[in-house]
Amino acid sequence: MREEVLRIENVIRIIDGITYLDNVHFYIFQGEILGLIPLDNHGKEELIELILQNVPIDFGRVYFNGELVNYYEHSSMARNPVYVIEKDSKLVGDLKVADNISVLSTSYRSFIVRERSLLRQVNSLLQSLGLEMDVNRYASELSFFETAVVELIRAVQGGAQLIVLDDLANLMTQEELATFQRLLKHYAQAGIAFLYVAGNHQELFAV
Repeated sequence: MREEVLRIENVIRIIDGITYLDNVHFYIFQGEILGLIPLDNHGKEELIELILQNVPIDFGRVYFNGELVNYYEHSSMARNPVYVIEKDSKLVGDLKVADNISVLSTSYRSFIVRERSLLRQVNSLLQSLGLEMDVNRYASELSFFETAVVELIRAVQGGAQLIVLDDLANLMTQEELATFQRLLKHYAQAGIAFLYVAGNHQELFAV
C-alpha cells in the first residue's frame, strides 16, 4: 500500500487582505506524479511556499508523512523534506557538477573529499541513469536542462521526499523534456513523489 506523503486539507491563505489559496485540498502519495495546471499565476507561489515551509495559514491543515505539521492555530515555520526545481538555479556556480551532486547533499557525511572516489561515484550514478555529462564542468557552465537534471539528482540524493517542478518545459527542447520526464518516472518508481506544475495537459499526459 502506498504511503501518503503530503495532504493539504481545506487550506485558506490570506496575505494583506488578498486571498491566495481558497479552500485548497489535495494529497500526494509515494511514487506519484501529480499534475497541476494553474489557470494563472495567482496563488501558485504561495502554494509552493506552503509546501516547502510551514508558513501561517488562515484555515485548514497540512500533513506530511501522515503527521500534522501546520494548521491555522499554529505554524512552526519549519521546512519540509521538499525540493523545488524552477527557473532559477540553486546550484553553486563555482563548484563542479560532482561537488554539487554529492558534497553539498545533506546525505554526504565525509569531512574529507576524495576527488577520484567522488568522480567515480558520480559517473557511475549518471551511467546508471543513462546520462552523459562531464562532472568536471562548473555548474555555471551548464544549460538549463543540465542544471535541472543535476538539481533533480541532488534532491533525491539529499533525501527529498517530494519534488516540485515549477513550469520547466518552456526552457527545454522537446528531446530534453522527454529525457527529463524519463528520469521523473524512474525516481517515481523508486518512491519519490512529484508535484508537476505545467502550462498544458499534453505535457502532463506524457508522465
